[in-house]
Amino acid sequence: NKTCKSVDFTKEIKSYFSYNQSSILHQNSKITNLDRLLLSFRDSRKFLYQSSSSIDFVGNLNKFEINSPHQLLDRTLSTLSDVYLKDSIETKRKTSEEIVMDQNQANRSDSIEHISSLDYLNSNLNDEDMRKILAILYAQLVFERHQRDLHVIRNRRLYKKAKDFIQLEEKLHTIEEQARLRTNEIGKLQSVLDRSSKQFDLERKQFGKEINNLNETLIRFKANYDELMKEKINLELHYKQEIDNLNQNFRMNELELNRYLCSGNKNVDLAKLEKENQELKNQIFFFGEFCGKVRDAYYQNKSQPAIYDKILFESLRTRMKAKDQRINALQTLVVDYMDHIRKLNNQISAKLSSDNRSETFL
Repeated sequence: NKTCKSVDFTKEIKSYFSYNQSSILHQNSKITNLDRLLLSFRDSRKFLYQSSSSIDFVGNLNKFEINSPHQLLDRTLSTLSDVYLKDSIETKRKTSEEIVMDQNQANRSDSIEHISSLDYLNSNLNDEDMRKILAILYAQLVFERHQRDLHVIRNRRLYKKAKDFIQLEEKLHTIEEQARLRTNEIGKLQSVLDRSSKQFDLERKQFGKEINNLNETLIRFKANYDELMKEKINLELHYKQEIDNLNQNFRMNELELNRYLCSGNKNVDLAKLEKENQELKNQIFFFGEFCGKVRDAYYQNKSQPAIYDKILFESLRTRMKAKDQRINALQTLVVDYMDHIRKLNNQISAKLSSDNRSETFL
């Protein structure tokens, strides 16, 4: 391939007509074919600049249809092969001078620079040089075809990779946008959670203060209750003792009255005795009312703190339970969003790693 260089085939044909008129006159069939080839080449030069850059490997073209420079070169080579390589099958005897000439030509290099027919000043075109030119042109054509096929394969591969890359990039942008939106939502939820947590902490502190105050109030109530219970017990004992004393005095007075009545002493002051009896009854009545009031106050102070504390504790427990449920729901929602973002990141990483492995394999 290093020895292959581009050859202006039109100039080669013109040099053939200008410097080898004698040999052309003896080869009428060759002249006819070359004239037809040159005419078709001139007529199809406009296709060299209008040919499409795309390459189609499908379909067989007609012999006289030219759509690209490669097809023109194929047609030229096929025509020259029919003209100059047709006589290679026929064997002929060579003279000693021809043998010596062939040996001298064989000793020369096969490079295109050493072909004598390319020297237009001393051109003596022969079939051997033309065969060399055809071989070099054909080798160059094969090489260019191979390079063209490699470029086509590479371009198709690169186009496929670029297309896949664009699709993956669009998907990545979409996923990044979704991740950004989800991140914003998570940030908003996190801010709401922080505000709710702060508010809950404040309310819990406030409730704690209220509970402490209620506990202190309960302790004071219990102390007052204990004092009242002690006072009640003391009063009960005191009034019981007084009632016993009054009953004893009443019996003693009643016995004394009966004794006076039985003795027949008519000088007893009955009005005084009735007055004392009435005073005793009034004292007993007032003492009974006072005991009833003490009993009512005792039962009232005994039942009211327990009922009030129970209602208060139930209300506080309900409010704290609702706050805990709300915080648990917000935490569950944040965990779900974080799991979704983690899954999206894993899918992106897996897709990028698979693309890198496929590119390395290619």
